[in-house]
Amino acid sequence: MNKGNEAIIQQILSEIEKYQTVIIQRHRDADPDAIGSQVGLAQLLRISYPHKTIYTVGEEEPIFDWIGKMQSVEELTYSNALVIVVDTPSRERISGSHYFLGAQTIKIDHHVNMDPFADLNWTDESFSSASEMIYYLVAHSKNHLKLDKNSARCLYAGIVGDTGRFLYDDTSSYTFFVASKLLEYGFDAPTVNRFEEDMSPKVAKLMAYVLQNVTILDSGLAYIILNQQILQK
Repeated sequence: MNKGNEAIIQQILSEIEKYQTVIIQRHRDADPDAIGSQVGLAQLLRISYPHKTIYTVGEEEPIFDWIGKMQSVEELTYSNALVIVVDTPSRERISGSHYFLGAQTIKIDHHVNMDPFADLNWTDESFSSASEMIYYLVAHSKNHLKLDKNSARCLYAGIVGDTGRFLYDDTSSYTFFVASKLLEYGFDAPTVNRFEEDMSPKVAKLMAYVLQNVTILDSGLAYIILNQQILQK
């Protein structure tokens, strides 16, 4: 991790302390890390600051209801709120409008910093996931932020999702350290792992079509062309 993170982390913690209302958003077409980091952060903030009002905003993603659900927020609520956008590299991908109406905006993301759209931008590609970054934020909060069983479960789900169950190259020793610390909170990790394997019947049929119709070249390159007719079907 970039040791330069420490200064911006203190700025983020200061802004969280300052605002009574915090709205957390993530990217469209969400994956486990987007939902996990969003809902996990919301839950730990509720535990750490029971007097604050914390919202999770974005399009509903029923496939990830097992991690957590979204909430409706009126436009006027943004005017006095801190808005934190997680796991989102560019403003075009933000799920849920009105983020720009926040009194203060923060971006927390592990992708290439192609669009520093917030007032405070914490981006670091050395993290495996936004969920891992949220744990780092908690670990460096000097006990101001606290995890519980549910928030730990959400962050673990995000890490498992974005590392492909620890198979991808961005899985580091720190990733395993974070996962082990989250497991100490006692949630049902095997159930989380099984949820990560779930797919809808439509996606399963698409996967079957791909496997039956893929072309593999002598070089080892594999490809398939999916036209609109197939996608519609």
